[in-house]
Amino acid sequence: MQPVLDLRYFQLPLPEATRSLHELSAYEQAELENSVSARHRAGWLSARWMIKRLLRERLDDRAKRRFDPSLISVLSRDVGGQPTRPKIIDVDRPLNLQVSISHTRRGVLVGLSRRHDLMLGV
Repeated sequence: MQPVLDLRYFQLPLPEATRSLHELSAYEQAELENSVSARHRAGWLSARWMIKRLLRERLDDRAKRRFDPSLISVLSRDVGGQPTRPKIIDVDRPLNLQVSISHTRRGVLVGLSRRHDLMLGV
């Protein structure tokens, strides 16, 4: 099994991500409004934008046409609002993928893996 399915680094700002608020799930919108500081907003949005692009790239052509990013949630807070390791949820069903997000003021690194013990960072 391939430990890392995909790994991408990109520099901030990422204008496409800040224009993609309509692609956020209702859960992500709530997390953004309640838990993300203005200082971290660009990195937070950019990471979700890129993760959803990575997920879409893994689909066949038919599934790509039906892909709705607003039905995918990448959540990094638990129900009490405390930081937690990010989880990917398709509608209400967790995906069997591990996501790792690491960011600085200048860039964001996102990775997808099927191994839950793998952690990435910058």
